[in-house]
Amino acid sequence: MKNRKRNIQVFFGALTYKHYLGIILGAFLTLTGGVLQFYESKATENNQDNRQAEPSFAETIKERGEINIKGIIYRGALTDNLSGFGEIIWPDLISYRGEIKKGFPDGEGEMHYPGGKTYRGRLEQGKIQGFGEMQWSDGRSYRGEFRDGIISGKGDFIDANGERFTGDFRDEKPHGKGTLFSRDSSIYMGQMQNGLKQGRGTLAFSDGGLYEGSFVKNQMHGLGEYTSSDGETYKGNFKNGQRDGFGLSTFRDGRVYEGQFSNDKPQGEGKESWPDGREYEGNWIEGFLQGQGKLSLEEGEVYKGLFKDGKIEGSGVCENQGEKISCTYFVKRGL
Repeated sequence: MKNRKRNIQVFFGALTYKHYLGIILGAFLTLTGGVLQFYESKATENNQDNRQAEPSFAETIKERGEINIKGIIYRGALTDNLSGFGEIIWPDLISYRGEIKKGFPDGEGEMHYPGGKTYRGRLEQGKIQGFGEMQWSDGRSYRGEFRDGIISGKGDFIDANGERFTGDFRDEKPHGKGTLFSRDSSIYMGQMQNGLKQGRGTLAFSDGGLYEGSFVKNQMHGLGEYTSSDGETYKGNFKNGQRDGFGLSTFRDGRVYEGQFSNDKPQGEGKESWPDGREYEGNWIEGFLQGQGKLSLEEGEVYKGLFKDGKIEGSGVCENQGEKISCTYFVKRGL
């Protein structure tokens, strides 16, 4: 025992200050290494816990799937409220693919119908709502606004025969203001009501004629003005697409008629004047001078009497500057 103590004393007595520094440093490094190893072990355990909390790829795949509820097939995210991107197929084979919220089509998506009709656009709580585009199998198409699944608002519709309307819609029909391009190449701009021209509008005919005025049930009806392709004009009343009532017409040869019309022809009291100064005032039947009337010539001669089929009929009263004259001149000359 004494020898052992003596040997220890000799060992420590032989150490220099450098040896003591090395021993202290080694002890410090040993202690630090232990602490680091402890924290590294803890971090490894935490990472393992986190990896266990995150779902694996296989578990993620299981979150999407297919369910069948009373014949309605749903494919998509199997969350508690069935929200996300998915697909729904109804028993009548109508299908939807797009954004889904709480089991209803909601957001951007597309609908497919058994007859070939398709819809692409917005939906809200299962109803077509907002802006979208619909196509039919027969070639019809609509691009514009929808309300509760019905065409309503601003839009552009083309039918199977190429007729096109751009403007306001209500309950799937043109209603409001818009432009109608018809199959016969005529163009209408104006007011529409329940799919018909109704109210004020302008109609450009395919032959070059132009009408501006009132419409009722697709017909020129009420006050309006028509100009033909060759420059003849009519301004006045229309009925069911024809001149009817009081109006003023000008013709290519310079004639002017002012008076009553019926069935698109002068009928009743009216006055017509010619460029050379002649003037007739009296009764008209189906566009002809018929019945009592007065014809004034350019030199001042006046005939008062009967007319038939546009010609002087029988005898009448003839004057020139207030004096009576023979009517032979009128009969020979005619109109």
